[in-house]
Amino acid sequence: MNRSNSKHQDRSRIIKILITAVFILFPIIDILRSTDIKEIEIFNISIIEFINFILIGISFLLTIPKLNKKKMILLLVYIFSFTIYLYFHINNIYRFDTTIFPQASPNYIVEIYYILRIYILPILLLITLFSNRDIFNKEYYLKVLKYIIISISGLIIICNLIGFSYSSYDDEISLLNRSSFYDVFNYKGKYKELLTCGLFNSANQISIILFMLLPLNIYNLYECKSIKNLMLLIIQTISMIIIGTKVAAMGAVLVIIVTLLAYFFFIIIKKEKRDKKYLTCHLIALLITTIFIFISPFYQVMESSISHQDNFVNEKKETINYSYQKLEENLSDEEFVELLTKNNGVFKISSMFYRIYPIENDIDFWQKLAKRDNRLNNDYRIIKSDIIERIKERNNNQKLDDLLGIGYTSNFIDIEKDYVYQYYLFGIIGAILLIGVYIYFYIKNIFKLFQGKYFKYEYCLRILSSFIGLVGCYFSGHLFGWTSPMLVLATTLCIGRVNE
Repeated sequence: MNRSNSKHQDRSRIIKILITAVFILFPIIDILRSTDIKEIEIFNISIIEFINFILIGISFLLTIPKLNKKKMILLLVYIFSFTIYLYFHINNIYRFDTTIFPQASPNYIVEIYYILRIYILPILLLITLFSNRDIFNKEYYLKVLKYIIISISGLIIICNLIGFSYSSYDDEISLLNRSSFYDVFNYKGKYKELLTCGLFNSANQISIILFMLLPLNIYNLYECKSIKNLMLLIIQTISMIIIGTKVAAMGAVLVIIVTLLAYFFFIIIKKEKRDKKYLTCHLIALLITTIFIFISPFYQVMESSISHQDNFVNEKKETINYSYQKLEENLSDEEFVELLTKNNGVFKISSMFYRIYPIENDIDFWQKLAKRDNRLNNDYRIIKSDIIERIKERNNNQKLDDLLGIGYTSNFIDIEKDYVYQYYLFGIIGAILLIGVYIYFYIKNIFKLFQGKYFKYEYCLRILSSFIGLVGCYFSGHLFGWTSPMLVLATTLCIGRVNE
């Protein structure tokens, strides 16, 4: 019996060390994704991804003996279902007609590797964390939370101050020699150039990560009302405004407001004990965040965008009317292509879409888009969805594509609506298998909310993180299909299950 307990303790200790290493390396690996280090490979796998595979994979294998019979059966059923789906999905991606979309390059090795790395690995982390709640308690998660927020938010602010950072709207690293904190008051160029995301190569991904972590940072403040925790919250919201995407900047304000309103609800309706110290801290964070957003480049970007649209409408009415009149004429294909490419502002169609899906390859499609309300074309997510839907329609494999998906190696553009995008890539069955697990775990957390002892402010803060991630990704994307955000989602889902 003692030997058995000793083995169990040793196993638990190893699992904790490995998973802690995952969290410690998390921001570091995210930075390395934009460097040449990602080109180093072990067994034809990038060393960056190999590290995660090893740490999470071993932790999961050590966790399997802790699973009870019911959970083992569920796991085996899932593995069997996933394997069957993967077989038919791989067969289906080779049915794709690449003459419709030449960028597509079906490849079963790349497809399988992508699915395992992006979807299955976070599920293994989710199962590992969920099955080791004796190791990963509330205190552990709060320590991890603080480390990740300090690492990400602190780096974003420091890089912004010293003028060395990735631009939030430019993929190339550059010495900016300016700072959002100061230059916003006298900057003569485009304010978007002042929005930065530190050394992280994707402003959108880091935005949704910080967006999901913000309620847990507020939860941390609720658990311990201190100057340090208040400063940590303010540092995070300021870094989100510096990034300047709508998810980050507007999300920082909205989450603070929503959590404040929820606090009043539980005080007034549920008669929870009032905490003046927490309320004061929360209001200070809201005040500072709101002030900062109004003096930030993000606000100037929003203002200049509205002004630019008004000026365009007022100054270019003749051009707009002429272009739409030409559109109704019996134009040759060459004339139609020239009309669209020279009047991007009129039809609100970015030239990048013509490079992705050339006009001359599908004249009827582009005529339809040009003639409709141009406000629809001004929304990139709508036009991306239209292009993929059109390609799927022309592929002439409707039933199988609906069920099994066209695949990641179709090389479609990310439409930034995650559930819709996963449907196109993996079909209905694939979407259920690959992202349904996360929905299932969240539903379990929601059911807990309706149990009397869990219907309280503290628990709402714990499950809000995964909720805003799961809802927000429909509107903005960049959660499903990306390693780092999905690892964060898996972690936030497990925080809702601690201390049972």
